[in-house]
Amino acid sequence: MTPDLKAAIDLAKSSRKARNLAYLFTNNMAQQITETGFNSARRRLRERCGLEHMHFHNIRGKTLSIAKAKGGIGYAQELGGHENQSQTEAYIRSKSTDKEKPIQ
Repeated sequence: MTPDLKAAIDLAKSSRKARNLAYLFTNNMAQQITETGFNSARRRLRERCGLEHMHFHNIRGKTLSIAKAKGGIGYAQELGGHENQSQTEAYIRSKSTDKEKPIQ
C-alpha cells in the first residue's frame, strides 16, 4: 500500500469514527453498503464520466502499470500481492487502461 493511499484510508476512517460509523463505504443511513449498492454507484459514476467499459480491475491494472514505471516490476508485484513477476506482467497486460484519457 502506498503512503498516499494509506493516508487517504486513514483520513476516511477517522472521519467515520468521528461520526461513529463502522464501515468505510456506507449508504445514506450509515449502514454497510451492499455489493449491489456499491456496483450501482460505481456504474452511475462511470456513466457520468463517460467511461463505458471501466471496471475495478482496469483501475488495478493501471495502478500496477504506474507502480512498475515508478518502482520496477518488483514493486508492482508487491503492491499487487502476486506470487511471481510473470503473474504481475500478465495482469498489467490484460487489465491496463493506457487507452483511456485522464479524467479532468
